[in-house]
Amino acid sequence: MRAKMPELNTGSTADIAFLLLIFFMVTTTFESDRGLLRKLPEWEELPKPSDVHERNLLPVWINSHNLVMIRGKQSDIRDIRKIAREFLLNPENRSDLPEKPFTSIGALGVIPVTKGVISIQNSRETSYETYIHVVSELESAGMELKNEFSRLRFGKLYSELKEDEQTLVRKACPCMISEAEPVAAR
Repeated sequence: MRAKMPELNTGSTADIAFLLLIFFMVTTTFESDRGLLRKLPEWEELPKPSDVHERNLLPVWINSHNLVMIRGKQSDIRDIRKIAREFLLNPENRSDLPEKPFTSIGALGVIPVTKGVISIQNSRETSYETYIHVVSELESAGMELKNEFSRLRFGKLYSELKEDEQTLVRKACPCMISEAEPVAAR
């Protein structure tokens, strides 16, 4: 005669599975999206855009081989920030760099403000890494100019200013970057 096998109590296995599921959900880290952090401007109805004079435009092109062309000349990514700063500042008021008409900006008074626009366009085959690097360098040039202006006028960095002071600095040191639709390889 065979001995009867005792049965396993499986009543709590559902509870254990549920607790394990909760444990893994709480302890697992999920990869978050990476990319450019952008705050889109508020929507406003603008009049038909006027043509930008050639001297006020800095065309930046990234080709399918990840080479950067600025005004038709190949440039190293490490030089982009310097080129963009010089373009936006136009310290010697050169005729081939942006106009700087005198503009009244609230508490800052009447100061020269650049009309420069940086236009970036890339090939569809451009690597995301290269594109991000170029945009980052352009934005860094604009932030450096804002920091220099803030130190000069307010004695502190742009990030340390009050919101109304930051608005004045953004108006005094605009860094307009226009991103064009990617195109097929050239």
